[in-house]
Amino acid sequence: MRMVLLGLAAAILTACSNLPLTGKASEDVVCPDVLIVPDAGTLVLFTVGGGPDLTDAVLLGQMRNFSGNCVTQASEGRLVLDMTARIGLEKGPAHTGAPASFSYFVAVVRKDGTLLNKAVFESEVTFGESNVMTAVEELEQIIPLADLSTAGQLSVLIGFQLTPEQLEYNRLRGG
Repeated sequence: MRMVLLGLAAAILTACSNLPLTGKASEDVVCPDVLIVPDAGTLVLFTVGGGPDLTDAVLLGQMRNFSGNCVTQASEGRLVLDMTARIGLEKGPAHTGAPASFSYFVAVVRKDGTLLNKAVFESEVTFGESNVMTAVEELEQIIPLADLSTAGQLSVLIGFQLTPEQLEYNRLRGG
């Protein structure tokens, strides 16, 4: 995924709508854009050995939105992003009632697409009576910066951590 992420980063920086982070520690610091990677914004998790037929889908997911704020910690030379992720999830036809797991990533890139940092997070959900739910994930991203005024030259990319097959499936479906 790292190679895919690097290849996509430059293209998606102009293709995505960004989600603003609120808050500035000073007038000189601009919060980075937060972007949902289009090809990694949806997830279809198939049964083992199943797919690509939707009747084999265990879990369907979509990155809904992110909100949060950024705060500079000038004395420590870093920018801290506190974000809340909202991920829409739906039981697929092959869901058995067992907890379902998925992974998503948060990456920091320069505007030229250079990857500075990437973290992958695991999440497990259990559906109750409803077939749909929204997972709410609290995240903190710490970005060390020698010059805090360069924070606006960065972007934060968010998406599902996909296998090559899942990424191809998304691309064939258009996102």
